[in-house]
Amino acid sequence: MAEENRQHLLLVINGLLESSSDSEYDNSSDSDDERMEEAINLLYAKTERPKVSDYTEKVNEYSDEEFRRNFRLSKSMYEKLAEMYETSDFKSKNKHGLPCTSTETQLLTFLWFAGNKCVIRDVASRFDIAESTCHKTCEIIMDFFFDISSQVIKFPRSEEDKAAVATTFEEIIGFPNIIGAIDGSYISVRTPAFKIKSTYVNRHDQTSITLQGISDAKKKFLDVFTGMPSKIHDSRIFNMSFIKEELPEICGDEWHLIGDFAYPIRKWFMTTYKNYGRLTRQQKNFNSKLSQSRVKIENAFGLLKGRFRQLQRTEFLSVIKISKFIIACCVLHNLCIMNSDEWDEEFDENDVNNADQDQAPPHDPVHDNAAKIAGERKRNED
Repeated sequence: MAEENRQHLLLVINGLLESSSDSEYDNSSDSDDERMEEAINLLYAKTERPKVSDYTEKVNEYSDEEFRRNFRLSKSMYEKLAEMYETSDFKSKNKHGLPCTSTETQLLTFLWFAGNKCVIRDVASRFDIAESTCHKTCEIIMDFFFDISSQVIKFPRSEEDKAAVATTFEEIIGFPNIIGAIDGSYISVRTPAFKIKSTYVNRHDQTSITLQGISDAKKKFLDVFTGMPSKIHDSRIFNMSFIKEELPEICGDEWHLIGDFAYPIRKWFMTTYKNYGRLTRQQKNFNSKLSQSRVKIENAFGLLKGRFRQLQRTEFLSVIKISKFIIACCVLHNLCIMNSDEWDEEFDENDVNNADQDQAPPHDPVHDNAAKIAGERKRNED
């Protein structure tokens, strides 16, 4: 209902109230009562939201370029996703005797939401579904991608696969034996429900959680870990991540990750030398090579947020839903890279990766000096 109509009805109601206050209720006319009831019913009548009819069918007529511009991936990639989802156990089934939302609508709904800065209400209107259905659809698709995440986001395990990853890194600037670059990125969020805002405020005074990612030289994620408040330092988040205990076995004596000095130096974890103004030429050269190789994880974060713009600020109120949505987008990111669906629109922010890179890690009373010495010795040899 238009705002001017509502204002008019309010004036009618106010006039009726004023006229009825001048006389006893028993003397008020039936016509006034009827007019009052009608006006109130009109005032609070539920208005239909305008919806786009048959939008899913219209999408089928999109050109490849138009589809990619709207849904942030190619038509062929979407068709592969639809096939995967269609054969999964997560496909939404009708349990109430009503027409079930089609597989195409379910997947397109999530892709539109993830790829565009919009709210659930707008997405529901576009696909002509209820807001509650839209919420449920997004949750189901998120669960689907979360379920296959271990198959899509994983470290190379064979020596041949590790060597192949290391070769692509070495081609950048000649830094050998790298099988992954690690960093963290802030994901801006609303303060989660029943959480204290100050625990989620990062050093830029923004409410966010941290996405820790490890990528290869092709910007594909090898591991992701998220859900931690951004008030926590990168090194502490790394210590809490599931991958930490596996890395010594994955890397062995030959391979290593690379990261900035927010992380601890280890034999399997090469970090930059801290610059106190006394670095040698060799140390400066090492830092330069490491930084040029490590930029791949920053590029991965930039492409992730550039393709799935909902990650620039998520509005979910549950930490679990926020985390599942982030991981779902990381799975989509990897699937697109694995299927040569390139994306060149990188999210442009000065601090796309976590800004802890210029902060030393906090004091750790159980710091493993032997592991640190072994890491420094390996770094000096390189």
